[in-house]
Amino acid sequence: MTKTMRQTSWRTVVGSSLALLPLFSGSAVASTTPGSLTLSSTFDAISVRASFSGDPNGNNSATIQFRKQGDSVWKSALAPIVDRRTSISGHANPYVNQARGSIVGLQPGTTYEVSLTFSDPAGIVGSATLTGAVATIAPAAPVSGAALFVDAGAASGGNGSSGSPFNSIPTAISAATAGTTIRVRPGTYPAFSISKSGNASGYIAIVGDARDQVFINGSTANNINVSGSFVQLKNLRLKQSNNSSINVQNGSHHIWIENIYHENISASRNYDDAGVSIGDNTHNVYVLSNEFYSASLTNFNIPGNAWDQAGAGIYINAFPNPIGTFVFKNNTISGGFRDCIGNAVESWGNGTIDNSDIAYNYVTGCKDDGIQMEGDDVNLRIFGNVIDATGWSCIANEVALVGPVYVFRNICRLHGSNSGYAFKLSGSPGYAFYIHNTIDTTGGASSDGWGGGGSKPVQFIYNNIIRTSGIGLDAIGSTNACVGSINCNVTSNVDSNLYLCNGTYFNAFGGTSYSSVAALRSATGQEAHGKQGDALFIDTARRISATSPAYNAGIVIPNFNSLDSAWPYLASAPDIGAYEVGSDLQMPSPPQGFLLR
Repeated sequence: MTKTMRQTSWRTVVGSSLALLPLFSGSAVASTTPGSLTLSSTFDAISVRASFSGDPNGNNSATIQFRKQGDSVWKSALAPIVDRRTSISGHANPYVNQARGSIVGLQPGTTYEVSLTFSDPAGIVGSATLTGAVATIAPAAPVSGAALFVDAGAASGGNGSSGSPFNSIPTAISAATAGTTIRVRPGTYPAFSISKSGNASGYIAIVGDARDQVFINGSTANNINVSGSFVQLKNLRLKQSNNSSINVQNGSHHIWIENIYHENISASRNYDDAGVSIGDNTHNVYVLSNEFYSASLTNFNIPGNAWDQAGAGIYINAFPNPIGTFVFKNNTISGGFRDCIGNAVESWGNGTIDNSDIAYNYVTGCKDDGIQMEGDDVNLRIFGNVIDATGWSCIANEVALVGPVYVFRNICRLHGSNSGYAFKLSGSPGYAFYIHNTIDTTGGASSDGWGGGGSKPVQFIYNNIIRTSGIGLDAIGSTNACVGSINCNVTSNVDSNLYLCNGTYFNAFGGTSYSSVAALRSATGQEAHGKQGDALFIDTARRISATSPAYNAGIVIPNFNSLDSAWPYLASAPDIGAYEVGSDLQMPSPPQGFLLR
């Protein structure tokens, strides 16, 4: 009975949210004509887009189903948003009349079938269901098996064989072809550049025999410059860089950066320096299992604000055309960077960071934001990250202009000396979903849960633990924001969150403040299953036990916690927060030496 009621409640809340807009009184009834389906993927997720025309009364909706190729049973994804906005923040919306969504928790290197079905009370012209198939990215870069060997202690004149290796990496690059693996033996090597490209079936891979025994020195600029495409860098240790450790230059794509230790980034302390700096017009850049640190930046502060500081761990320094499919996964970033993971420029027109994942990273010690990804983001997913923040925010989507953005199962610990926000969302009009996060902003200055000023009218906030030293939710949109216009933003919805706040629980929620969950529920109908009280964390990782009020208290969300998802609930209902009691599926083990205070 409880399970059925929770599932029904979810359909009621989200169905009304994603249907988006009421019928116009007196408007002409017209049907929907589906257009084309576009699918793209990462290692763990699929991005879905489908265009449509017609539907001037703005009351169509869509659903997504998927299955592994060869399976007989279809699974449901979270319903896509249907974007009817003709303009966004005064700019023409290039994504108008589009249904968009993500499928999450998938297996790498696997082909999935996807269907998107439109519904419209006035009818559908043509086929209501669009279908397609796409493979998630394989877990290893493709190489042909051919190998060249490099040994810093070898004599000159080698032929690259195991018995007669080259003595420099540039010599091996000159001899490499698509599919070649350049095996680099222990030693110290000068900085280098690679402009040669592999291809989709065979990368050019530069792979150290042992990460902490293959050293790449810095130069007057960067340790490694990459201007080719289909290139892999793996198992290397990069010494002090003057600027960035690895610079992925404009136009490069399919760059695979794995198990690199960036031991001291940015001697020059420039604003745009980074461990991995990613240039304009780039796509398919994968930064996996790297470690980033900078003594130069940790021990230095530029006079001014936190956002004026130098350097980032990973930085999409692209304007105006970053293309997308960026995956930053399983990295450890510590030290005095401005943002541990960040991007530029933080406004409309910085290009679409499309179909991208920021996942399972451990970040700490950054001066402004733990993770900042702001601008025209479409199908951006930020999940499974553990963030120990002393700056302004754990995650900044200021602004998220398009969407959808999915922020789920992250741990945020914010305890700096400046007032800040677990999730910084100043005036973000894009569609954003915050699901199963655990945030704790106590231990420092007064800091909010969701905040940053301005109205945030299209946020969906479900199943989060929200423990704050300040406001819980600040300036979230109201349930009446869209009455009277078919092109306005959809309103926010919040449900099944657990709050313990030292300040106002809901500040300017639709223009009115509420001092408790009960007061918000009574006035607006929001937080039908919300709770107020102490989560009773049992450790510094912010896990809970069966004694917590968050236990068995969540609502069922297709593909995010349903029984057929990658994060199934284990008892009668999902737990609120990032963890499910009794399951270790939510988070990987923390790296050695990482402390969440």
